Amino acid sequence: MDSSAEMLQKSLEFKNENLSFKQRTIEELYESNEKWGLIFSNAALQWSDDHGKLFPKLLSLLSENGQFAVQMPVQNENVLNRILIQLASEEPFKRQLNSFNRISPVLGIDEYAKMMFDSGLKDLNISVKVYPIVAKDAEELFQFISGSALIPYLERLDEVSEEMFTTEYKKRIAEKFEKFPAIYAFKRILMYGRK
Repeated sequence: MDSSAEMLQKSLEFKNENLSFKQRTIEELYESNEKWGLIFSNAALQWSDDHGKLFPKLLSLLSENGQFAVQMPVQNENVLNRILIQLASEEPFKRQLNSFNRISPVLGIDEYAKMMFDSGLKDLNISVKVYPIVAKDAEELFQFISGSALIPYLERLDEVSEEMFTTEYKKRIAEKFEKFPAIYAFKRILMYGRK
């Protein structure tokens, strides 16, 4: 399931009698009573809001012996995301962004563990893993985040404001890491359980 027609077009080569693909948003699942043998998501659910509502619904869609396997960046703990949120909350960017600031909906590991346990999952394996990124300079770190968390900010800025925003963001990344090469401890939460 994906909301992107382009992504679904690429999935056609994998289609078979046991695997089908549908164009839907995650929010459309709130009305669903389907049962699935596998719910798998790789770095996507961090874009959906209200995990306290979303995750119990997803878990309720698992069939008997169904498996739940999800991983997401722990954006609220990741340094580049924290710098970005701080920058967007300051003027002139707060005004230029019309007060937009995307605080990640990703919850703490204890909350996900409780939801999975309360939904009857067994064989729980929940952890936070650090994916170390060794960057030669601030530009490399900027490029890493520019393809994900930075996008909704830049979409809201005109060309001049975007240039100001990215220049200041790169400056703050360089200040935070002080010397290069630097290690960026990029954290992801990994969750697995079986009904």
